[in-house]
Amino acid sequence: MLEMTDSAVLAWNTTTRTLIRQFTVPAPPVAINGGNDPQLVVAAIATSDGVASIFISSPTPSPSLYPTSSGNSYYKKVVIAGKRILLFDGRSADVFEITSALRWTGGIRTGGLLDVAASDTAFFTLSSGGLVTAYSYEGTPLAQTTVSEGSDS
Repeated sequence: MLEMTDSAVLAWNTTTRTLIRQFTVPAPPVAINGGNDPQLVVAAIATSDGVASIFISSPTPSPSLYPTSSGNSYYKKVVIAGKRILLFDGRSADVFEITSALRWTGGIRTGGLLDVAASDTAFFTLSSGGLVTAYSYEGTPLAQTTVSEGSDS
């Protein structure tokens, strides 16, 4: 059995109820085709950015994370508000104070984070399910609301 999560596809053995493999996909999965026939060991995964395929019975183990002393982040978006800057890497955001050099002051770590924005008084995040949260310049949550104006909001 194949199961979709926000960033991966899990292959389960339904007889023993154990996880066989975890496949990380390049974008959030939307649909799966295949994986239910023992003769067809390839499954196609429709993602928000295209299509990925996985070889379910691959003899090579999936790559895994290993601990490292480097805390590199690869930011995709920069938002500036006053003397603060918010750097977003697609999953979380780091808040920095703009002085002679950037000084880290906090972070915004929530599940399902999709986008960030800023105003003169606060930072804002959009999470899955239409959840909008306002944060102080230090990264403290101030208020939340859910956007529910229809399927295209």
